[in-house]
Amino acid sequence: MLWEMVEWQRNPMEFVEIKGISKRRKRPVILTVEQFFLILPLIPQPYRMMALLAQCSGLRVEEVLALEKPDIHFQKLSMQIVRAVVHGRLKLVKTEYSEDELPLDPDLAAILLDFIREAERDALAKLGDEGAGVIESDLLFVSPMTGRHFHASPIGQDYIRPAGCCLVDCPNCGAVAGEWCKTDFPVPNGKRLPLHDERWDAAAKYGSIGWHTFRHTYRSWLDETGAPMGVQQKLMRHAQISTTMNVYGNALMEAKR
Repeated sequence: MLWEMVEWQRNPMEFVEIKGISKRRKRPVILTVEQFFLILPLIPQPYRMMALLAQCSGLRVEEVLALEKPDIHFQKLSMQIVRAVVHGRLKLVKTEYSEDELPLDPDLAAILLDFIREAERDALAKLGDEGAGVIESDLLFVSPMTGRHFHASPIGQDYIRPAGCCLVDCPNCGAVAGEWCKTDFPVPNGKRLPLHDERWDAAAKYGSIGWHTFRHTYRSWLDETGAPMGVQQKLMRHAQISTTMNVYGNALMEAKR
C-alpha cells in the first residue's frame, strides 16, 4: 500500500490465492441514487461535502481529504489530483495513473463553491485562532481543532456507517428510512442521535457502508450511463483496465435489466 501497488483500504491478503481452494470475494455494497441522497442529509458538514465529492467524482477518501482550494479550477470545471493523505501525512500521489485532472460537474462545482464561501464566513464569525486557521489554510477540508486535514476513519465510524444503517426502518422506535432513531432524551451539543441495536442488526449489509462504498457506487453509476470501459478506467484512474472491470464491475440490477 505504501508504494501504491495495492489499492488503499484493501486488505493485501485478498490477493493471496491458494491452489485448489476457491476464494469468494465479498461483493461490495452498491447504492442507488435514491439511497445515496436519502442518507446524505444525515451526514453533517463538512463530512457531507466530503461524501458528496467522493461519490460524484470517484475519488478515494485519501485524495478527498488532501484536496486544496487551488486544486479546484472553477472556470475550467476541473480539479487536479496531486496528493493524498497517507498514514496521516500529506504526500504526493506516486503513480502517473493516480495523478490526473478530472472533470467537475457544473452543479457540483456550484455546491462546492458555496461550501467554501460558507466555511470562510463561519470562520470569520468565530474571530479566533480556530477561525483564522480555517481561512489561512489552503486545504479544502481543514480541521478547526488542528488546522490540518481530517482523518477518514473516525468520520466513517461516527457518521458514514450510522447513516448507512438509516437506509432501513428501525424495528425499535419506528423511525423510517432516511431519519435517525427516535429517543426520549435530549441530545447534548447537537450531536447525532444514537441508533438502536435492533436497527444495526436490521441494516445488514448497509451497516458496513464506508468511504470506499462511494467509489464502488460511482463505478456502477458510470455503467448505467453507458460510459465506455476505457473512459471508466480513466475516470477511476486505474493502471489496468482489468481492475476497473473485475474489482469494481458490479453494476446495479436495474442497469443489468
